[in-house]
Amino acid sequence: MLREALGIVATSVALVPSLVAARLADAATRGALGIPGALAALGIAERPRDVIALTGGRSSAVYELRFARATLVLKHALEGGSVLARGARRCGPQPYPADLSPEARVAREAAALDRLARAGVRAPRVIAANPAAGVLLLEHVAGVPLPATLASAGAPTRIAAYRDALDAAHAAGLVLNDAHPGNALVEGDRIALIDLEFAELSTNADRRAFDLAYAASYLTAAERRVFLRDELDLRVAAVGRRLAGFAPLFAYESARQRKVAS
Repeated sequence: MLREALGIVATSVALVPSLVAARLADAATRGALGIPGALAALGIAERPRDVIALTGGRSSAVYELRFARATLVLKHALEGGSVLARGARRCGPQPYPADLSPEARVAREAAALDRLARAGVRAPRVIAANPAAGVLLLEHVAGVPLPATLASAGAPTRIAAYRDALDAAHAAGLVLNDAHPGNALVEGDRIALIDLEFAELSTNADRRAFDLAYAASYLTAAERRVFLRDELDLRVAAVGRRLAGFAPLFAYESARQRKVAS
């Protein structure tokens, strides 16, 4: 654990200049583009009646746009998110793709969502995408973040449904590379998978095992027993042992997700 912690600290310090520069560039780009410019880049002429900034992840600016006849979600991929992802790839466990630019992340997410839709896996429907502009317009899923529900009655059923959703994504030919409960919404009795900017096409069993072991790392021991279904998957167990050094990070992120979502 000490080696992993030192690696995270060293990488974080080294990335500060790049991250500051990226965030300044992001502020200038978003300021110049604005919501009207982002919609124009997507070929949308209508203006929303209300715009609500959402609490998203660290890699995209996310807005709820309320139009006269529909509510949609606008994602603007940030260069700062690319810097953070490169840092995570350097010192963390995630097997992120080689190209982490905003353009590549938008293109991957749009392609992954379309693939899941064709396979019947619940995820936001893509309304429009412009990877060159780093913007993506999605269906608004009226769901609750999975971590917010894990202390409530029926949590085992929702955890099992989350596992079903990941298995369905794998069956559709995808690996997510960033599978964790914070990237899942509870919508009635279904789970919707969101934030798929790192997803890639792969049927590799080891990479699927990583998705499962990574997601399980955000769960308590009791929750993991439901999620992993007492399976004796040697691949998942082997990945879990590799991730053990990052246990404090997973504990912190899990607690943060549950607090933010509550």
